[in-house]
Amino acid sequence: MSAIVTEKLVKVYADATEALMNVDIRCDEGQLCCIAGLNGAGKATLLRILSTQLLPTRGIAYVLGFNVVNEAERIRNRIAVVPQDASPAGHMSAWQHVYLYLASRGIALAQAKRSAKNALELLDLWDVKDKPAAMLSGGQRKRIIVAMALATDADVIFLDEPTAG
Repeated sequence: MSAIVTEKLVKVYADATEALMNVDIRCDEGQLCCIAGLNGAGKATLLRILSTQLLPTRGIAYVLGFNVVNEAERIRNRIAVVPQDASPAGHMSAWQHVYLYLASRGIALAQAKRSAKNALELLDLWDVKDKPAAMLSGGQRKRIIVAMALATDADVIFLDEPTAG
């Protein structure tokens, strides 16, 4: 089964900027797919459409077999997104970010604790889990955001420039 499919996907903004023109993509489940391109090529626009944050102008897009326009609610609880410019709240710890994010998604608290621990360990943040994000390096702060997404155990994780900074 395909995790992501787009057919002739188009996005034209109100100011007539053509961000996407007839984009066809197929990414099967279990695959790591990477979209590369110059600044302004439409990568973030594509991600926003696939994560149901932005409507396409024309064309079709499916995530996990669900139409991003008509079935957005069925997609949202099965994906996680690491936005390009996301940064953690400086006063909160890595643990608080990941654990509270999972709890806010409706994950049972015992499972949220296990998943938060696993994600923080995986991203080498366990030793600094209780420090305020403002006290961590830029790379550690970025990894907090990635840990939040990984901990969800989502079927699809969208990463928009996860190594920036």
